[in-house]
Amino acid sequence: MLGQSPVGQHFAQQSFTSKDYQAFSLMLESQLVDLRALLEQPNWGQGPCSAGAELEFYLLDDKLQPKCCSEQLLAVANDAELTEELNQFNLEFNLPPVLFTGSPFQRIEQQVIDKTEQLRQLAASIDATMAIIGILPTLEEHHLGMCAMSDRPRYHALTKNICQVRGGPFQININGAEQLKMSRNDLTLEGANTSFQFHYRVAPDRFNDVYNAIQLVTPLALAVAGNSAYLLQRQLWHETRIALFKQSTDPRAPGLHDWQQPSRVTLGQGWLQGGAYQLFAESVHLHKPLLPLVTTESGQLLDLDNAPQLAELRLHHGTIWSWNRAIYDPVDGGHLRIELRSLPAGPTAKDMLANIALTIGLAEGLVESIQDLTMKLPFNYVVHNFYRAAKHGLAANFVWPDRAGEGLGEVPVDNLLEQMLPIARRGLLLRGINESEADHYLGVIEQRIALKQTGAVWQINLAQQLERDCERQQALQLMLRRYIELSASNTPVAEWSTSL
Repeated sequence: MLGQSPVGQHFAQQSFTSKDYQAFSLMLESQLVDLRALLEQPNWGQGPCSAGAELEFYLLDDKLQPKCCSEQLLAVANDAELTEELNQFNLEFNLPPVLFTGSPFQRIEQQVIDKTEQLRQLAASIDATMAIIGILPTLEEHHLGMCAMSDRPRYHALTKNICQVRGGPFQININGAEQLKMSRNDLTLEGANTSFQFHYRVAPDRFNDVYNAIQLVTPLALAVAGNSAYLLQRQLWHETRIALFKQSTDPRAPGLHDWQQPSRVTLGQGWLQGGAYQLFAESVHLHKPLLPLVTTESGQLLDLDNAPQLAELRLHHGTIWSWNRAIYDPVDGGHLRIELRSLPAGPTAKDMLANIALTIGLAEGLVESIQDLTMKLPFNYVVHNFYRAAKHGLAANFVWPDRAGEGLGEVPVDNLLEQMLPIARRGLLLRGINESEADHYLGVIEQRIALKQTGAVWQINLAQQLERDCERQQALQLMLRRYIELSASNTPVAEWSTSL
């Protein structure tokens, strides 16, 4: 989930001097000015809406334990769409964008199916198995550590600089059905998280309202998408990734002040008011650089055909891991996207695209009224809902505006989702999605809500059933084996049986 930097494979430095930080900070300020100038051009960033996705996955051995073979698979695949991740037992593939009209979810689903089938065959050639799941249930502490980290300069530099800033070990403390407390001196526990990241192109003049609408509905999507129930053999949250990612990468040194610096892993600082520029400016002004690599880019071209690279700004912004992140891309004359980062990998291609259809449909269905909604629901309650969704899934209660307009109230999230499915359908149709497409993917969500079975619920129910006859370690292995079989079938998780 730490993701690629704009300099990608060319990132070679691991150590930096004070002059590097000074030069980098000057470039950030300069590039903020360039970004503002771009955004003020009346026709900049316009164009047809498109969407794309990235999927992270695990590599396993024959005992369904993590297998550090990412470099082998990269060599065998020789695929530019396949990239390494922080740990050697994870990889990510990036899918080419599609136009967001007609049947984009079906097209992306088929891309995921085709790519995973190809990668499964390649993985088998090096005696490995793929698992598309938010957190691997069979992961154990001895699988982690620097020996598991991908040997790439940017990961070494990031680990070194975050640990130096923090000045002590990362403290993990997650209370769920059970509790996990531990300390780590490196970032490899972050690699336990795998996600399905969705990129949604948005015109600059719509960015503020669409971003706020996505922020509002992200907790709803997260509640129905949970697929990360176990970490280091403890049953924790339905989406344990949310707590784990924040705690395992937090560079803030504890106890230095009686106030706290903003987190680099965040849903946001409040409702957005200044468009995409505000998000990039917050990154620069609220967070110190971690990777101050200055490129040789000279001059900034501010015309519609040649957008500036803004490489330093993009690199720095990529080290602030917002759950919904603004993306500036210089391709195609330059444009903006919103990257949705909170949803887990798996259980199936169909489930992942249904989660996205719900999110985008709800956001687009509510965007016309979002300014009114942001006045009715203070942002701190969106954050509250986000963490309740991660912890409890479909059993969560949300704080939400009363339908009669009489303040706030608490409502079960499954009831709220049922009420809002028509809004999601309307939002998809407004953006040119076919009726059959909207009905198909929202039907997957509707079935999940009705049967109250997410990936996390299925994992918990089957593992608990298996634990009647064996120890948890074996139960999780048996559960995972069945999970991998069902995941490959692309049958929606709501239809999965907990009978072996």
